[in-house]
Amino acid sequence: MQEYDHHIFVCLGKRCSKKGAEDLIDAFKDSVEDKGMKGLYRVSRSGCLKTCKETLVEGEYSPIVVIYPQGVWYGKVTKGDVGEIVDSLKVGGKPVERLLLHRNF
Repeated sequence: MQEYDHHIFVCLGKRCSKKGAEDLIDAFKDSVEDKGMKGLYRVSRSGCLKTCKETLVEGEYSPIVVIYPQGVWYGKVTKGDVGEIVDSLKVGGKPVERLLLHRNF
């Protein structure tokens, strides 16, 4: 099994899907390939991550993206944010603060 430096999960639960999450999958894959990181970064679909159910307004932070092994959770991600997120994963990179929901470090 191939090891990846980063695994990008895009939530495709019903609330995230309504807000364009499916389009993020291709955007992340394209960005990873364009930046020469294919094989180092893995992009995967995820079922509902339940994060938006924990807010006062259901779906408020949709679509959700999670990056592992860092444990960085992003909310309200758009296609325009994808390149910035991929760039932030480079060695020594910092999370994109304006999209940050949670991080485990």
